[in-house]
Amino acid sequence: MGFFVDSEKIYSVGDCIRTNESALNVIDYLLCIDKDGYEYQRIPRNTKEDHSYMFEFDEPGEYTLYLASSNAYGYVESQKYTITVNADITPGTETTVTRTRMAYNYVLIDYLSFHIKLRKNIPRGLLIVGIYDKYGRLLHTETEKFDTILDNRDTISFLIPEIVGIVGATNAKVMIWDNLNNMKPLCKSEIIPSLP
Repeated sequence: MGFFVDSEKIYSVGDCIRTNESALNVIDYLLCIDKDGYEYQRIPRNTKEDHSYMFEFDEPGEYTLYLASSNAYGYVESQKYTITVNADITPGTETTVTRTRMAYNYVLIDYLSFHIKLRKNIPRGLLIVGIYDKYGRLLHTETEKFDTILDNRDTISFLIPEIVGIVGATNAKVMIWDNLNNMKPLCKSEIIPSLP
């Protein structure tokens, strides 16, 4: 139990940290986040859903993260980590999302169409689109790896059918990381607060 944290890394706005919720006999977790000495977020976690939660820093400041666990007998254990998050890194994308309906095998299917324009030169990396419901649960991801420098003339498009599991999707996030192992952002992620 705890956090996946790179102690050598200088964290910036747009970076993420992931929890490790895999302690034995634990039935519930509570992730508490303080920012600059004040309560920022409280996120109840249920291990039946998944064993990890990803939190993105969207503002600079000093964050203290607490992960508390409890078992069936009420025993509580917690771990704490403090991270200083530096000011904004450069925004990297500008995304337009539309909804369309097309026939597939004589059946009409609704699609979400993402058109992602890069706002700066990006070295090789991984473009990620995460689609979430109103509770912040990740419903679906799309990724595209690129091995050449993409500049702001390039637009990348994803066409995602609702049948893949995005019914109930309300918002999305567009990220560009170096890879899935390091999860180092190459630019600030883009929040899409509402989907059509």
